[in-house]
Amino acid sequence: MNLYFRRLLVLLKTWRGESLTPLDESVLQFHVLPTDISWRSHMLNSRYMNVMELGYTDLASRMGLHTLIRRQRWQFKIVAVNLQYFHPLKFLQRYELSTRLLCWDNQCLYLEQCFRQNRKTVALGRVKVIIRGRRDSIAPGYLLELLGYDPASPIFPTTIQQWLKTT
Repeated sequence: MNLYFRRLLVLLKTWRGESLTPLDESVLQFHVLPTDISWRSHMLNSRYMNVMELGYTDLASRMGLHTLIRRQRWQFKIVAVNLQYFHPLKFLQRYELSTRLLCWDNQCLYLEQCFRQNRKTVALGRVKVIIRGRRDSIAPGYLLELLGYDPASPIFPTTIQQWLKTT
């Protein structure tokens, strides 16, 4: 089942919320609902990915990136995802998803998404994203420059460097 109601709530929060810079963190609060759980009463692996989409939607919208992408008729494309599970989320547990842009190179943006329950990390995701124009991908530095931000990327964290070696 798609997350239509949650997506609507995230979009309302985005519309009313404060804007973010590329290095700010987006934090969203959720509960594990009956539609999120498997027969073993914990959150489905696929549901983590669905919720992650809400996280990067919130971050990109509050940065102004989604408006720019829509206006230019570009596309936001996920290239790769790495997700590590540490502890299960159980029925009705409250949790938060934090999303932040870690760094970028000439083609891709690299995001980190952390699921926490009572300040304990229960899952950690890394997402590699490209923005596609009509013919080619758009350089992230150029995108950030268009939005009025510094186009220089922070130093690549070791975790991203290691992940890139395996993808």
